[in-house]
Amino acid sequence: MRSLIKDKKGLDGFVSTNKSFMYILLTIVVGLLITIFAVLIVRNIGSRTSIDDSIEADFALARITNVCFTHEDSLSGNLKQNNVDLIKVTNAKLSTCFKSQFTQPMTVVVEPIYENDFLKTTAKIGNKHTSTIGFARYVLVTLTNGDVKPGIIYYII
Repeated sequence: MRSLIKDKKGLDGFVSTNKSFMYILLTIVVGLLITIFAVLIVRNIGSRTSIDDSIEADFALARITNVCFTHEDSLSGNLKQNNVDLIKVTNAKLSTCFKSQFTQPMTVVVEPIYENDFLKTTAKIGNKHTSTIGFARYVLVTLTNGDVKPGIIYYII
């Protein structure tokens, strides 16, 4: 044991080697990196990832065309995807469909591609003054008499 404490000249005392200095330095650097990483994680825990407006509008239109205003086939009872039932395009149906999920006023407009196929229909939630078209989609529109016509549905925010 006495030989471990002596240096090369035979003097007693602690021998500082390059190896122990590197271990201490490595421990300090790793501890510093862990601390920085922990601080960055804690600081960003409350941050929210933003969603592009067009993606949010596309999700809303998918819900509108495939859930809220979807035409239900009277024979089979199946819902027809991207087929809007014009009878269902009402303010009450829109507010029921987005009861707890809309955060801002919105307007949904269904209009014909070809002139005089059917009257433009509008359903609104919230403020009447909306101006920006968030997204538009081509759909089939089932009229009150059962005819199916091509149309466009707009989600306006």
